[in-house]
Amino acid sequence: MSITAAFKRKHGALTIDWSVIGAALLAAFLLAGVFIRTDVSTSPENSPLASKGVLALHDGDELVAFETFELASTGWEGGQVDNSAHGFGGVLGRFGGTGGLEAITKTFELPQDHAFAIVEFDLHAIDDWQLEELNVFIDGEPVATQSFATAPDLAMRQSTHLSEDPRFITTITPRNPPPRDRGFGDAQDQTMAVRIMVRDPSPTLTVGFGSNLLPDNANAFWAVDNLRITVTDQEAD
Repeated sequence: MSITAAFKRKHGALTIDWSVIGAALLAAFLLAGVFIRTDVSTSPENSPLASKGVLALHDGDELVAFETFELASTGWEGGQVDNSAHGFGGVLGRFGGTGGLEAITKTFELPQDHAFAIVEFDLHAIDDWQLEELNVFIDGEPVATQSFATAPDLAMRQSTHLSEDPRFITTITPRNPPPRDRGFGDAQDQTMAVRIMVRDPSPTLTVGFGSNLLPDNANAFWAVDNLRITVTDQEAD
């Protein structure tokens, strides 16, 4: 029934079928919501990863995985979920040193016939770091190495090293400065937003992490959060 037909004359008086009009308005609002949702900016500050549970995709993207680690997460070799700190919520971690080797991994099956796979996540360096490094791996290959430091004189020497393999396009961007203490310790924690675009991905994609923190270091940890994997045919900016 059209909205016009919702206006009926009954016994010479005009009456309105509000249920039909309400349904039409609801449909219009839902349609508007779809357009708004797909037009969300994906800059680091406004990324869907910036707020847990909020997710936006570009046209043509296909979601493979979205993990916020608020509850137990399955499929991670060497992984665990920690939700003991109110300032972080659930994270994949906390982890210590792995000798720099890939020790926490998960393999994802990808839909076929897409030009790119995009891996995005937050990388947390927790408590007191002194230029130790975190390593990120894709399909067993080291793609990015990021060092962290807490003391101001060391923080100026933090460095980022990215793979020169043309299959990987990686960006690492600091998040806005977090509160000094988010629940695990007294030192200034750091969070980096990592984005890796993988050209011509295989049918499966393995994401892995490791660190050269000393195994007996009880004052520094790291964690992964808000991991999203999508596939697309568009090479994003």
